[in-house]
Amino acid sequence: MTATGATVEWEGQHTALVSLPLPSAGFPRDLHRVPQYVYLQTSETDLARGRDAIDKLFALHTTPPTETGGGFGHPSIPSTFVIPSVPDTHQGRLVVYRCLDESARISGTTYSPASLVVTLVGRYTSRHAYDPAAPEPDSTALLALQELVHDYILPRYRLKPKMLRAPFDENNPVGPGDFLETWVRQQRGESPNLPPGPSPAHVPLTSSQVRLVLQAQGFECNLGGTWSNLDAAGLRAFQRHHGLRPTGRHTHETDTKLIEVWKTLA
Repeated sequence: MTATGATVEWEGQHTALVSLPLPSAGFPRDLHRVPQYVYLQTSETDLARGRDAIDKLFALHTTPPTETGGGFGHPSIPSTFVIPSVPDTHQGRLVVYRCLDESARISGTTYSPASLVVTLVGRYTSRHAYDPAAPEPDSTALLALQELVHDYILPRYRLKPKMLRAPFDENNPVGPGDFLETWVRQQRGESPNLPPGPSPAHVPLTSSQVRLVLQAQGFECNLGGTWSNLDAAGLRAFQRHHGLRPTGRHTHETDTKLIEVWKTLA
């Protein structure tokens, strides 16, 4: 390991868990905390391999919070464990990372304060979204996910597969993508057949798509990162321009108009 203080915490048949000495300032800590769930999410962050991945994780966990509740952008929920989209190797094993210990109480969703948060890096196709994306993770990331969860996390913390959770459990279907939702349901012993998504006319655009619409129509917004006050101001200007109530937030009428304009750009 090239980062000072990084240590191999656990080695499975094909996977090595590397613990990073990341600062924990800003996270409430409870030394008696007993995790009740494993919360799995995906993240679009560009997390490179090897030392670049370690450096990026350090940056993500040392940047001042940009969201109420402790969010840091991407990953929007700070992570206990991170699986890169294409894991590096160390002595023949796939490398995944521990960023925080179990005493760190992570906020951001209903389940995350009581969870160990596992982030699988990458964007994957969803029946709820328009964006092109990979149908599933790289085969090495899949293997690392399977081993990390079943061979280390569940037995280490005495949890059962039924305690796996993901954004779809909180009526946030877009976040995980169809692959992760199917995987979590299968591990819990549920039917892998996903419920149908909403009709395309009612699927809201992603933040990046909304920004492209705002830019195309000449309204100021950020080029990336976490949704901000500047983006909300741009959305209010868009709403005023189209005769909508200027809330700066997504409404059914606003999403309908955004999708209408987006289709003219595609």
